[in-house]
This record gives sequence, C-alpha cells and structure tokens, in this order.
Amino acid sequence: MSIIRRALFAAVMLAGVIGTATALTYNNIAGQWCGEGLTYTFTTGQLVVEFSNGTPTRYFKIVRYHYYNDSVTIDWINAEGKEVHTDFSEFSHSGRYMAQVPSNVGPRRPFHRCR
Repeated sequence: MSIIRRALFAAVMLAGVIGTATALTYNNIAGQWCGEGLTYTFTTGQLVVEFSNGTPTRYFKIVRYHYYNDSVTIDWINAEGKEVHTDFSEFSHSGRYMAQVPSNVGPRRPFHRCR
C-alpha cells in the first residue's frame, strides 16, 4: 500500500509542477513581429507600426506593460493622445508566435517573429 501511496503522491506533485505556469516577461513581447500587412516592433517605451500597403509608419509611446501567465497587456498613447490598451496572447512555447486579442478596435491578428 505504501508504494501505491507514494506513486499517487508523486503523480499529484508532478501534476502541480506541470500545471504551474510562469508569467510572461518583456522578453516574450520585445522585438519585431510580422503579421498580415503590418509589422509591430516593441521596445521598452515605443510601439512602431509599419504597414505593407504604403501607409506611413506610426510611432506610439508605450506607457506600461502588464504581464500575466498567458498574456501581455500594453498601455499606449494613440494618435489622439488618449491612453488605450492592446492585449496579446497565444504565445507559443518556441517564442515565435503570438496573437493580438480581438477587441472593439480590431480582429484577432496572428503574428510571428520576423527574424
């Protein structure tokens, strides 16, 4: 019976370790991300949005990042000078893929690391 108890205890402990997620960090979002028709570049203080259709590149001040287990929220200043936020999730284990969460300002947008 003690072998069964030990095996059960080990299984419960392993499930706890596997189920524990670590919060995302700046390294998960930093850098250049390519999507369909646009590229986002995240630095500590700026979001650069480049368009493939000839629309001029836009530069936005990033106010802060909020990191969660499976998502990142970015507070930034839009062209009208208002603070808004955008959420990103679906980060792959490889760090190569993520998606912008759909909101009232736009649809879900998948991205991959440009380089």
